[in-house]
Amino acid sequence: MNKSFNFYYSIDLPKLYRAYENAIKYLFKKNSSTQDPRILSFPLDFSLKYNMNGGTCNVVFSSLDFNSTRVEIKYSVLQASGARCKAHADDLINQVAQILQRPNPNSDCNQEDTMKGNNMKFCTKCGKEIMEEAIICPHCGCVCTNNFYQAPISYDEVNIGLCILSFLFPLFGIIYWPIKHSESPKKAQACGIAAIISWVLRFFFGFFLGLLAL
Repeated sequence: MNKSFNFYYSIDLPKLYRAYENAIKYLFKKNSSTQDPRILSFPLDFSLKYNMNGGTCNVVFSSLDFNSTRVEIKYSVLQASGARCKAHADDLINQVAQILQRPNPNSDCNQEDTMKGNNMKFCTKCGKEIMEEAIICPHCGCVCTNNFYQAPISYDEVNIGLCILSFLFPLFGIIYWPIKHSESPKKAQACGIAAIISWVLRFFFGFFLGLLAL
C-alpha cells in the first residue's frame, strides 16, 4: 500500500531537513539514511498505534523558492490496507512544529493517494518526475527556472571536524584544499588555513625548543 501527503513550509530547505531528521530520531528512534541530500528514509516497524506491520517512509524535500519548501511524506506499507499513515504523518509534523517552534504547515493533500497528473513535470537532468512549481529537483539537486537547469546547489559550510583533522595532520589539509576547493570553497579553505597554522606553530615551537637546547 502506497500513500503520500504534501505539506508547504515558509522556511528554507536545510533548516527544515535538520528539523525532520531530529523529529524522526526523537519520535521513532530511527536514524534516517541520508544518501540523497533531499530525501530522508527510515523503516516502519510493527506498530499497534499506527496499525503497521512494516515498510518504508520517505520524506522528500523540494525548494519552491529560496525561502519556501514543499515536503512530501511517502509511505510504502507492507499490508494491503488499514495502516494509519495519516496519524503517523500528523505525529511527525507536530514534532517538527515543536522543534521549529512554528505552527503546522499548510497542506493540500489530505487525501491518501499519491499526487500524480497535470501538476508534474520531468527533470531534464536526471529524468525523474517532480512537481511543476519546483525550482530544485529533489532527486539530483539541480536548479531549474523556466526549464533551465543549473549546477546542483551545495551547502558549503566550515566543517569543524575536518579543520581539527587538518590541524593535527597538516598534510591532509594541504591535499584537501586544492582537491575540494571548486566543490566546497569555504570548507576547503578552512582546512588549508588550519594546516598552515599548524605548520607555523610547529616551526616556531621546534625553533624555540632548539634555542633552549643550546
